[in-house]
Amino acid sequence: MPTVEHDPDINAGAYARAGEAFWSAGRDICGELIRMEFNQVLSKKVTQLFCSPLKLAQQLCPLHETALHNHK
Repeated sequence: MPTVEHDPDINAGAYARAGEAFWSAGRDICGELIRMEFNQVLSKKVTQLFCSPLKLAQQLCPLHETALHNHK
């Protein structure tokens, strides 16, 4: 029975499968890192979009209440 060390065809197939598995795992890891970075950037932008108007409204509300109080 041939062993892996002595059969170049088996070695080639084993290396090819190992290479494919390594490439696939690397692609999955890179894809996950890109997805994580995208989600982080996206959440930061969403936070800026929604929190900035909220902060502005919170700053303006006391001014609005003061203006209403002074108007009475």
